[in-house]
Amino acid sequence: GILLLDGRRFFDDGTFRTPSSEEEDSCPGYNRWEWGLDPGGGEIMAAPYKDRAIEEVGGPASLAERFADRDVIYLNGGRDRCDVAGLDRTGWCYSHGLEASCGDAMEGEQRLDRGEKYYRSLRMYFGRRVHSRAVVEGVGHDHSLMWESSVGLSALFDDDFSDSYGESSQLETHSGRIVYDSMDRQHDVANA
Repeated sequence: GILLLDGRRFFDDGTFRTPSSEEEDSCPGYNRWEWGLDPGGGEIMAAPYKDRAIEEVGGPASLAERFADRDVIYLNGGRDRCDVAGLDRTGWCYSHGLEASCGDAMEGEQRLDRGEKYYRSLRMYFGRRVHSRAVVEGVGHDHSLMWESSVGLSALFDDDFSDSYGESSQLETHSGRIVYDSMDRQHDVANA
């Protein structure tokens, strides 16, 4: 799961909102650890250290502000679209499987979708751009290929990654080889 900063989620109709009572009843822990900052997490996901840390910094809003000030780069694989739950080594998406709890499903259909929605949620939460994001074309759910790509290497070693890639929350891909960021700057990721 991806930890979102408040109880809002994106829904099929495109809205970013808190779930209705019925939607929340069908997934009561959707905003607890590991998907959100609500206290608790149940027996399986109990994280008292997280609750203490949030309390020590002054609550979820204070923690979120500290997080916004960090230099964070999100990379998503352009082929990380597997929607098969659990471990599947036979299908088209050779992966350790997609997390498929109701909390995970409320974050998106598959990992690339979840990454896009998470990055958009940060802008909606803060009312401004925080952090940077890029999609590594040709890569699925594979950390080695991600970090060995030109985009991954740039994220690790270039001080001007944000300037080079800008706000890339609305990426378009063309022919699976070129990525355009929201400022219409072209990035060749053919070797990714």
